Amino acid sequence: GSVRPGAISTDGQRYYQQADGLIGFEVADVPSREIVCVVRHELDPALVREDTYCHGLAIRPDQTEVWSCNVDHRTVHIHELNSGEHAQTASLKLQGRPYWISFSPNNKYAFVSLSRASRTLHKQLMTYSLGIGYGGYFVALLLAVFSFWKSWLTPSVLLKCFIAWGLFWAAVAAAIGAHAFTLKGSVAVIDTHRKQVVCHLSAGTAPVRTQVLVIDDASPAETLDAAART
Repeated sequence: GSVRPGAISTDGQRYYQQADGLIGFEVADVPSREIVCVVRHELDPALVREDTYCHGLAIRPDQTEVWSCNVDHRTVHIHELNSGEHAQTASLKLQGRPYWISFSPNNKYAFVSLSRASRTLHKQLMTYSLGIGYGGYFVALLLAVFSFWKSWLTPSVLLKCFIAWGLFWAAVAAAIGAHAFTLKGSVAVIDTHRKQVVCHLSAGTAPVRTQVLVIDDASPAETLDAAART
């Protein structure tokens, strides 16, 4: 499948890559240009049958762990790198859909960008909006046929009514569709030692799918404030 975010170790020897259709990541040996391992996340049994995909992967600055976002399961999976087995050592449930991961240079915090809507909601809203649009045209057509039958309106007036009615419902459909993709985002700040979320930082409508860039060892709030000013 198509490749998704990847990360390379600081020594340049290993490359970690997410891919469509894989709930996990692949590990490649850089010198030989070969995939040496396929790592699959350990999923919550209650979520095994629910569709999801992975997007967002990063290596801790100390090179001890790789963190991977499981988007629709709202989970970050953590795998150790010391043994070479890439065993999953923890998984964190989050309030929203994780999409990107960054770390503070001192390894204290992980910053995960979140959105609060799911692909299912997107699909439902878009289906609903299309239904409204087509439904509007259908109602307009029935109105036109009924008017012709009753001879209440002239053909030109009926045509104008048909167009106006259709455009009105198309506008309603577009508004609903736009709402489906206007999502409020946040950033989950995770203590990398305790593997716990310590706070959520509001990000308005962004970064829903924007990576958080951490450039110093400031506190989480100071880091987000600095990012907002850039």
